[in-house]
Amino acid sequence: MVQQSQYTYCTSDISESYNVFYSRYIGNSNNIWFSTNLVGCSECIGCDNLDNEKYCINNIQYEKAEYLRLKDEILKDKEGFLKKYQDLKLG
Repeated sequence: MVQQSQYTYCTSDISESYNVFYSRYIGNSNNIWFSTNLVGCSECIGCDNLDNEKYCINNIQYEKAEYLRLKDEILKDKEGFLKKYQDLKLG
């Protein structure tokens, strides 16, 4: 279910969020990739069960500059997106 959300792809159960990709159970968050069960988060990749966090990769918080550098590297791997999403669905 998508409620009042924009720019989502390969997602399920997203509400009041935007720029959410390959994720599920996301609420009131933005710029999220390969994550589950986030509320009030921003700029998270591969995270699970977080509330009100930002600049996290695999539930580890980074300084903004380091996060942006790592994010750029991760998002260059377009071919790995489907595998990560499939792993997310199975997990």
